[in-house]
Amino acid sequence: MNTKFFVLLLTAVLSIAACQGNIRLQQDENFNYLTVTLPEREVANAVENIFASGNSQWRNVDVDLRPGQIFVRAEHVANTGAVTPGSLSFRAWAQDGILQLAVNSFDFGGLSANQTGIDNFNQQLAANLARAAANNRNQAEVTAILITDDSFAITIRTPRRR
Repeated sequence: MNTKFFVLLLTAVLSIAACQGNIRLQQDENFNYLTVTLPEREVANAVENIFASGNSQWRNVDVDLRPGQIFVRAEHVANTGAVTPGSLSFRAWAQDGILQLAVNSFDFGGLSANQTGIDNFNQQLAANLARAAANNRNQAEVTAILITDDSFAITIRTPRRR
């Protein structure tokens, strides 16, 4: 797993939203707020497509939204043909205008990432997202993420142009 996975996930989720999500635009005196809410099935489709992309070594991917996290069950197929079932979960939130993502758990075939490994991965992911956000010329900020049993919502704030 790498940062590319999570960037692809966010891109897929937002692109699906343009066609099938519930989009709400609100404005106040200074800002526009765009909230995109996707039903669980659309989030699942996006995650499943990411796992299936390229020379995928994943199959039977199942995605379940849970309050505050996305839970994924899948089977990993090694080059030898050995199949290892397992799961991972991650959470997303907004902090300082930046989308944050972190792996909560990772367990495949009894091989689990230790907390130090998960912490290191999460720190690298946060650093990469912060670098990407530093290039944000539109001053767009992620202000809220809400994951429930049946939907994923993201709110983005941009300054109003006058």
